[in-house]
Amino acid sequence: MDAAAVAAAFEDARFNARQNSRLEDLADDVGGWAELAEGERLDQLLASAPSGIVYDPDTDAVVQTELAAEAEAAADREAAVRGAADHGPRRPGVRGPARHHRTRSRR
Repeated sequence: MDAAAVAAAFEDARFNARQNSRLEDLADDVGGWAELAEGERLDQLLASAPSGIVYDPDTDAVVQTELAAEAEAAADREAAVRGAADHGPRRPGVRGPARHHRTRSRR
């Protein structure tokens, strides 16, 4: 993505954020504001870069940090699910295996 493409995407994000702020059900949409902030970050990054530089997310430290955090969170969720599956369902207040007692009927 070159500087012109980033600028165009940033302008689209800015326009969408303005439009969404006018609609009650979309006014609190954090995704649009996050997209706008990311567009602004990229616009500033490329504005300070030498002419002709192309944006590459594979070399963007911010993107790589976010991807690493997402991968770690996914691994943690997977470990939690596996841990819960290994231990089976839990019953509150019960320790150890459940014991079944047979009672004799009184006659």
